[in-house]
Amino acid sequence: MKKQWYHTDNFKQIICLGTPIVLNQLLVLAAGFVATIFIARLGAVALAATGLVYSGYISLYLFCIGCLYAVAIPAGRAYGNNQIDKFKSIMASGLILAILLALFAFCLLSVLPFVYHWTHQDLAIILSAERYLRVISFVLFPYLLLVVMRQFLLIVMRTMIINILAVINFFVIVAFSYVFIFGVDGHFAFGIAGAPLGSLIAALIC
Repeated sequence: MKKQWYHTDNFKQIICLGTPIVLNQLLVLAAGFVATIFIARLGAVALAATGLVYSGYISLYLFCIGCLYAVAIPAGRAYGNNQIDKFKSIMASGLILAILLALFAFCLLSVLPFVYHWTHQDLAIILSAERYLRVISFVLFPYLLLVVMRQFLLIVMRTMIINILAVINFFVIVAFSYVFIFGVDGHFAFGIAGAPLGSLIAALIC
């Protein structure tokens, strides 16, 4: 009898584990898209500055989360073998790595204004981009820590928590981005800096 090389239960388990990751990334991208639509109402300069900053930011973000996703491999192996102390140690190391990567990204993002000047970008766009950068440079710290925490929740099979937090995070980002970009009754209007400020608050909340 020919041995079956796959099992439907494996597919179900992979889909159950993969869905929260896909949902989370889609909602992050969707929140960024909505915030960009808000910024577009501020004018062409603000929109150009956002695109200039975001292209560098997203490259660093993807690099950092790619490094952090590797934490799940040894952590998952330790948890599966019931080596709880080793599992805790690996997850703690992952949190430290997240902070170190955020510091690395923070330093690189601080160099971007010099790159903009060196490549002779429009001065108005540079000034607007610098306002955006001052806030978004701090967003990676809580975001990368959350990446590690999601790895923990995936390993211990608490995927529903990830889904709930992803949905809450999306609505918090959209709401606070709108408030901090346009303000309320003339207060809290930070313009282009309001979008990353909304993301920062959302990351701190959930």
